Amino acid sequence: MKLNDLSTTQLVQRAAGEGLCWRVGPFIVRLRTPLQDIVENIAFLYAGFPVLDGADYADHEVVVLPRGMTGKRVSIIADGRAIYPSEPRAIAVPLLEWTLNLCVFHQPSTNLILHAAVVERGGYALIMPAVPGSGKSTFCAALAHRGWRLLSDEVAILRRTDGRVVPATRPIGLKNASIDVIQQFAPEAVLGPGWPGTAKGTVAHCLPTEESIRRAGETAQPRWLMFPAYRHGAETELTPISKPRALVHAAADSFNYSVLGTEGFTALSRLVDACDCYELTYGDLEDAVTVVGQWTQLDDSAQPEADSAESSLPAETPPSAPSASQESPAKIGAAPTRIRELLLGALRQPEDLEELSPAEWDVLLRAARVTSLLSSLAVRVAELELLEKIPDGPRPHLEAARTVAIQHERIALWEVKRVERALMEMETPVVFLKGAAYLLAGCRFSRGRVITDVDVLLPRQNLAAAEAQLRDWGWIADEESPLDEQYYREWLHELPPLTHFRRGTSLDVHHTILPRTDRLEVRPELLFDEAVPYEEGNDQFLVLCPADMFLHAATHLFRNGDFSKGLRDLADLRGMLEELATTEHFWRHLVTLAEQFDLAGPCYYALRYTARYFDCHIPDDVKNATRAWKPVWPPLRVMDRLVDAAVIPRYLDRIDHRRERAIGILARLYLPRLRVAASPSFWKKRMPQWFGPRKPQT
Repeated sequence: MKLNDLSTTQLVQRAAGEGLCWRVGPFIVRLRTPLQDIVENIAFLYAGFPVLDGADYADHEVVVLPRGMTGKRVSIIADGRAIYPSEPRAIAVPLLEWTLNLCVFHQPSTNLILHAAVVERGGYALIMPAVPGSGKSTFCAALAHRGWRLLSDEVAILRRTDGRVVPATRPIGLKNASIDVIQQFAPEAVLGPGWPGTAKGTVAHCLPTEESIRRAGETAQPRWLMFPAYRHGAETELTPISKPRALVHAAADSFNYSVLGTEGFTALSRLVDACDCYELTYGDLEDAVTVVGQWTQLDDSAQPEADSAESSLPAETPPSAPSASQESPAKIGAAPTRIRELLLGALRQPEDLEELSPAEWDVLLRAARVTSLLSSLAVRVAELELLEKIPDGPRPHLEAARTVAIQHERIALWEVKRVERALMEMETPVVFLKGAAYLLAGCRFSRGRVITDVDVLLPRQNLAAAEAQLRDWGWIADEESPLDEQYYREWLHELPPLTHFRRGTSLDVHHTILPRTDRLEVRPELLFDEAVPYEEGNDQFLVLCPADMFLHAATHLFRNGDFSKGLRDLADLRGMLEELATTEHFWRHLVTLAEQFDLAGPCYYALRYTARYFDCHIPDDVKNATRAWKPVWPPLRVMDRLVDAAVIPRYLDRIDHRRERAIGILARLYLPRLRVAASPSFWKKRMPQWFGPRKPQT
């Protein structure tokens, strides 16, 4: 059954209830919305696509909800995240298509993904990587109506096992003048309505041909790699390029080449070796299509290799009704208690994950993404050798998240060695903090933790020399206004963020663990006294001792107030207690240092919530010793409610306003004095969640 086989009433009922499911390439997409006009437009664009009846699992769920009292604005939520919190309803359909791009093409994958248009003829694929504005989609639409089969106008998915191109057939997005160009070039092309007023101008969609939809399960063998570039008035010129140059260009157009590491290089090299590589410059579409058609002409002896693997996706899926005893995905997704049970259950007892149903995985994957725990969960599943026991739907997501975590770990360790080379001549103690420190200390709980930057702690008197040394090695401070610069250097606990000019990696240089605006004062020299080498024979580069490591993590969460990843940080604290708190000395040391550093409050909250969410064992003598740290009942009750609302999402199919408010309030708990809060950098650096999620680049 296809979308155009359903009546408008049936489509609206499905979309407003359990969801409207169909395939985009190897992924299952679910749309949920009560808005009839959105459903009708999507049903037109995907008219010939098979409907998946009774699907209890979807790789990605997109929800479109009315916003405001007039209904003229909408919110678009994808996989539990508000991608477009409030946008005009008149452009909801192109925004929905761009949201699908983010879901399907920008998520981690073990396959190599290029930003490219792909068409096929005779079993061979023509891959056209290009930057936005190169005329890639226009040229793809033209070829799709001149005997080529459309695989995708946005992405080339190269299968990890054999390098074949997996189709991701969808309507082709055309913008502005390209709409009229295709209408004139191919009058038989079916185009959807135009939507003016988007960030990219007027947008319309060219529907795939019936053959492209019918053969959406057939992969293709790469044969041609062409880099198109439209130039107004230019002569059509097809120029061969060397394979090394083609590899460099293709790598620049890949979404995940660097994430895959050596596997990405191997996959891209295999692609370039298998293809004839050319650059196309054109100003006339008809002439360019003719030239490319002649270049790609096949002789009768050319036969592509057969696809040895199973088809990437079924072209048609027979309808099947869910059993009466099985809870529908809509009901599961709408139950806050179920989200909580699945998320905490996965963290507490990952060995039970093999028993989850596909419908439960549907919820768990989205909840893990929202809380930034998917990579940690994936690594834990792999360590327990459970990957092969996970259902086919969620397994690729776990494998991809694990790949991302492994690559981030490699990058972090590489950056650590670069920092050591830059600072080794200074003979000053350098203490690594947070994620990098967990890796260097060999902490098992850090496996799978995605590390986005490296943090180091240096004595304040050595900051100027260290900054100069790091600058010589390529770390450049972000450009700041004089006011921002003054704010960083006078009131914060760190220098302005440093970014390597070549690698793009980030480095944060701290001189203490709390801003000077905080009423708590930590003596950083005590941290240096307690720090320990992370490897024998290297007394210059250190990590915090176990008790200090726990205190710093607790302080970072409960004093800096960033609870957008609160559950991940609590999971880190739980891991420290399970892995580092193995002796009575740890507990005595922790209590002593918490009082010595005046960090009893953050330490109390860390112990309280790790015990609450993860059932961590706290010795009775420690409970007795920390009883004096307990706040009075009203503030403690409020804190319990705020933390609970902030760390675990209640809803994945709508904007979780309760969670957003809790995160914002927790960020306000320790406001600095007003003259510091007046700095623009304060709002930019410390509290971005006040303003909601930023609009993504599409």
